[in-house]
Amino acid sequence: MTVDEIFELVANNIYSSIETDNWDKAVLNIRGDDTSMALSGYYYSCGYQIQLDIRKFDLDVEFALMELHEITTEGGGNPWNTAEFSLYPDGRFNVDFDSSTDKE
Repeated sequence: MTVDEIFELVANNIYSSIETDNWDKAVLNIRGDDTSMALSGYYYSCGYQIQLDIRKFDLDVEFALMELHEITTEGGGNPWNTAEFSLYPDGRFNVDFDSSTDKE
């Protein structure tokens, strides 16, 4: 998979797990490396923060994120072990990679 395909897969799975049409922003917290990933997330709707149901995600998402880690850290150029994928209703998204071990 390419990086763009991975981002599209993640965005589609976030969209699918949001249970309302009225939401402002969704955030997927990613922690891991080439061998395993832990995911959690939430979205904002009507001023409330609501948990994403990660169990509804395709099994491919975790493997795709491990592949993303491998691609983006190849050659030691961008070491990270946590990331935040923010998605907006209009399809815009932002990904922040971090190498901090303190982030939850």
